[in-house]
Amino acid sequence: MNSKFLDDVTHVKSSSKTLPERVADQIRQLIIDRHMENGDQLPNEFELAQQLNVSRGSVREAVKLLVARNVLELRRGKGTFIADNTGVVDDPFGFAYLEDEPRLANELMDIRRQLEPWIAAKAAEQANDQDIAELRVLQYKVEELIQSGQDHLAADQQLHIRIADCTDNRVLHELVPVQETIDTHAAVVDAIAAHDPEAAREAMQEHLKHNRLSLTGASE
Repeated sequence: MNSKFLDDVTHVKSSSKTLPERVADQIRQLIIDRHMENGDQLPNEFELAQQLNVSRGSVREAVKLLVARNVLELRRGKGTFIADNTGVVDDPFGFAYLEDEPRLANELMDIRRQLEPWIAAKAAEQANDQDIAELRVLQYKVEELIQSGQDHLAADQQLHIRIADCTDNRVLHELVPVQETIDTHAAVVDAIAAHDPEAAREAMQEHLKHNRLSLTGASE
């Protein structure tokens, strides 16, 4: 494809943005280039305006856009900081506005049944000793909460996220959902510890099958 055509398309796309949107893009790139992390403080408005060669008003409007997108947060009397869950907004897919919650729960479970066995298999291939040790701690924590009749969903979510982290895939950390039981958790972690991808895949499938049965019973 003609490189000049690509340059023209890029120019049209960038020129269609407002000045605050272009400044917001510059600030995002600055965060990436400086390897800044959640909770880090940005330079003040005057410094950003100088560094980006724009007006302070443009910086102010760009910051508002990034706050709305949960990239930045304003702390009164302290300054502008990178948000804890950068770029993650509440209910980005609008699930809260979908009717028929039992149907939605089943549809989400369908997605999990496709995705999470692959995650478990990948974790079994890549998990190191530290990963496995942390999975065991989380597995036992969920077991203790279930056996004592306490709410285990937060710990359960931590376990699933930690399994996803073992794949070293940054996208999965934000996609993995919740829900669980003791025996299938143990089987999944056992398979990962044994570095057995097929067993991990099967254990996660069994785990999700159990969850679907529980979900169906609850909806009935």
